[in-house]
Amino acid sequence: MEGIKTRFKDPDDTLQLVIVRDMWLTGFDNPALHTLYVDKVMTGHNLIQAVNRVATVFRDKPSGLIVDYIGIGDRLRDATKKYTGAGGSGAVAFDIEEAFELTKELIQQLREALPGGPVTISRIPSPFEGGRG
Repeated sequence: MEGIKTRFKDPDDTLQLVIVRDMWLTGFDNPALHTLYVDKVMTGHNLIQAVNRVATVFRDKPSGLIVDYIGIGDRLRDATKKYTGAGGSGAVAFDIEEAFELTKELIQQLREALPGGPVTISRIPSPFEGGRG
């Protein structure tokens, strides 16, 4: 595990994706880390620490991206109020529509990078169509 950890901390290493459950969400510093996919309920300081894994400015990375699969917004707002000097009054970095458009662009780039050429999907549905769920 330490070997993977060392490689993942090296921004020039070819290792680009690591899936973790708990151990690296808190107490793991990797400024090059740019995306956190959240599919686990977290609260309080654990949530703040996990978000900070990607929030660090590094080289040409001005911020990080959090992909939230379970709806942590309220928990993040509560934790921010409790654990930051701004008391949760900071603005969201991206408008949700802007973030969705950026995500679609990134998905297209990933499709084009796949071995064998791009994958065709007729349409990426918007999460804003037809209400929730």
